Amino acid sequence: MSGGAADPADGAPPDGEGPERDDASSEQDADSDEASESVFDRYQQLTPGRLVAAITVVAVVVRLVTLGERPAHWDEARVAYWAHFYEDTGSLAYYWEEHGPFAQLAAGNLFDMFGANDFTARLPVALVGGLLPAGALLYREHLDRIETVALALLLAGNTVLIYYSRFLRSDVLVATFMFVALGCLVRFWDTRRARYVLGAGVFLGLGFGSKENAVIYLLTWAGAAALLVDQFLHSPASDQSGLSYLRANLGAYWDRVKQAAYRADYAIGLALTFVVTLVVLFAPRGQGLDRRLDPATDADPVTLGDTLTDPTNVMTLVDESLNEAYSGYIDWFAQSEETTLDTYVSFLGDYVTLLVKYAPLLTVFTLVGIAVERYARGRSRPLVMFMAYCGIASLVGYPLGSHIEGDSAWLSVHVIIPLLVPAAVGLAWAWRQGRDTVRKSSVSPAAVVVVLILLVGLWAWFIPVQSVYVDDTAPENDLVQFAQPYSDLDPLVEKMDGVSDDHSGTDVLIYYGERGESFDSYGSLLPSTLPADTTGMWQVAPVCSSWGSTQPLNWYFATTGTDADCERSPDGLVESASTDAVPIIVTIPGDETVPEATLDESYEKQTYYLRSLGRETTVYVHDSYADT
Repeated sequence: MSGGAADPADGAPPDGEGPERDDASSEQDADSDEASESVFDRYQQLTPGRLVAAITVVAVVVRLVTLGERPAHWDEARVAYWAHFYEDTGSLAYYWEEHGPFAQLAAGNLFDMFGANDFTARLPVALVGGLLPAGALLYREHLDRIETVALALLLAGNTVLIYYSRFLRSDVLVATFMFVALGCLVRFWDTRRARYVLGAGVFLGLGFGSKENAVIYLLTWAGAAALLVDQFLHSPASDQSGLSYLRANLGAYWDRVKQAAYRADYAIGLALTFVVTLVVLFAPRGQGLDRRLDPATDADPVTLGDTLTDPTNVMTLVDESLNEAYSGYIDWFAQSEETTLDTYVSFLGDYVTLLVKYAPLLTVFTLVGIAVERYARGRSRPLVMFMAYCGIASLVGYPLGSHIEGDSAWLSVHVIIPLLVPAAVGLAWAWRQGRDTVRKSSVSPAAVVVVLILLVGLWAWFIPVQSVYVDDTAPENDLVQFAQPYSDLDPLVEKMDGVSDDHSGTDVLIYYGERGESFDSYGSLLPSTLPADTTGMWQVAPVCSSWGSTQPLNWYFATTGTDADCERSPDGLVESASTDAVPIIVTIPGDETVPEATLDESYEKQTYYLRSLGRETTVYVHDSYADT
């Protein structure tokens, strides 16, 4: 792979083990270096490493600002609830519907230290997403200095990445970890230093422990590598054909294979760090998954703690942890729904629309970067084309796996990150062209800086600021999935928090009274029959609720310590309201069994949207708590 100047901190590959660079490629790199010298040589303290570090700090801050203000999305509430369950009971195990255990482990430990709330729940993803721009430095041997900084800028400022770095889902986690893992492998190729192999193993393990589509990354990498080989054999940058070049260099390739075999310790180190990371993440905690189903379970799985005190449990722990991971991965892949041509075209359109609407800089500069790399260089750099192939393959492939309305928003993360590499090439090219134009004209550099600041400010205000901070729950925002509550739930959460502190007994009563043909299985907050025995059901308090409909309320019940219960009888509701004066009652509009006349005497009626507009929830707050 050819690229920019080597970083003295890492040095050149020892003993000539690094990749050879052809004259055409080296000449292009020299031109690129000359183009970037005017910036970095003029200001000696201004190095790519320092610029990337500054960009990373800003990226972290941007992701932390008002992090806990948006009400929890249904998916966030589900993951956060089990993280709180882990912090409360000490029990946790991998379950594929919530994806890898990393997010729950990280959030659960933060809850233990700082308390459970929306901010601490999202903090692990925000920190990982904020640190993502630092990963640009791993690719610096294959990008020039301006391109490296441009890559960090794009990783820090992409609207979709910012939004979902502030969201408790595992897509940004797996995308970041796999990007860094690949970067570590690239650095190992550049330097042959063992620490990068070990780092790759750890980050691969973190990726697999975050979400199951980590497997898709490996498949995408393999496909992109195959395309690179085909590209090289088609035009090997010599007078020979691809096959002739292979025959002429077969001996050299065979020597490299033997040399790699002699250093099998690298592969062993990669495999060991990968497996150890997987075991640490997927090993059950406490009573594992059984505790979710039965509070009185006597399950006693082998845990990390058991293994630390008794090393003879190591093989059992490894076997059970990896088998659990394997089974979950199989279940995750098996749940994919059948895709028709119509649904594929529809989802593909969603992805393209999202990229054009919320990542216009990425879209434009990716096209420019690919064109520049393929047609304006003596020889295309393998890394840039590799990432372009990965991004294009993801754009084509991910709509095949989409089956939920609006999931293109968070899944587009896996399309965007690889495409940002050719986009960085395009942005750097545009910078140089603009700089050269200014130099040749009579335009004042100061005026150009003012225009650039104005343009960047307008872009930031109309796209990232509006989409991420201002309209972060608005249905017209395509980044907002339909299970995102539209209403500000803070007043209700604060009310529940106050009630739980001052009241003894049932704090919140969830009610739905319709029966028979009038029962709305979609809208009801409760099952048709309240269970007498909740053993074997997910222990999402209150277990009597249909938590698929009531979330994120269950999450907020847990964080505020609210005692919630369920009621299916109108008479029971009247008694609870008149005799017990239950502080808060939760119902839905359209339930004609609600005794509104009775409730209106002592309760204040409020309306909240637990999803996007169109699904209302009615909350009655007792007068004695209405003003507290």
